[in-house]
Amino acid sequence: MPKVSKVCLYCSKVFDHYTSNGPGKFCSYSCRAKYRGTKHLKEYQFKEGQIPFNKGKKASIETRKKIGEAGKGRVPWNKGLTAKDNPIIGITATKARKAKEGKLAWNKGLTKETDKRVAKYARRLKGMKKPWQEGMKHHNWKGKGASYVSLHKWIARRLGKPSTCEHCGKSGLSNHQIHWANESGEYKRDLNDWIRLCVPCHYILDNNRD
Repeated sequence: MPKVSKVCLYCSKVFDHYTSNGPGKFCSYSCRAKYRGTKHLKEYQFKEGQIPFNKGKKASIETRKKIGEAGKGRVPWNKGLTAKDNPIIGITATKARKAKEGKLAWNKGLTKETDKRVAKYARRLKGMKKPWQEGMKHHNWKGKGASYVSLHKWIARRLGKPSTCEHCGKSGLSNHQIHWANESGEYKRDLNDWIRLCVPCHYILDNNRD
């Protein structure tokens, strides 16, 4: 392996360098760090008035799906570890706890009526749909194992809460005056198997089925 003599760009020291190890501009890592300083970082730093490339852009549903898929199966390095197992965890937790002491959340005590930022976030969250987490795609999907209450909530989210009985035609009903009734009695996840009935009509349907 050929060896040549080089002059350090920082301290001007002459040193032997193997050509296979790169250009060999410095005699040590220390000299390289002192010479470079933070100059090499300036090209990556934001300049005054510079606009981020992604400002005002929202990730598409497809991109969000890809991000979610990329994270599946990854195990955090600190999963299952405690401060006794790894001192870094204890130090990090202590720093985080001390940093929070005496500090209040920026939105504590604020409402959408008193603060524009809170109102903006409330409008953004209201009615926001997440198609990548709906139905069978949701991590908490129970399928046929859903409870009685969960199934009724699922029907109400999809069919709404009409105020008119589909049997007798009585209207203006609300809350406990009108229900979603299951025609077959099997409580299927089939929207066509459910009808909106007032309490008397619901009672009649259940009794006739028995």
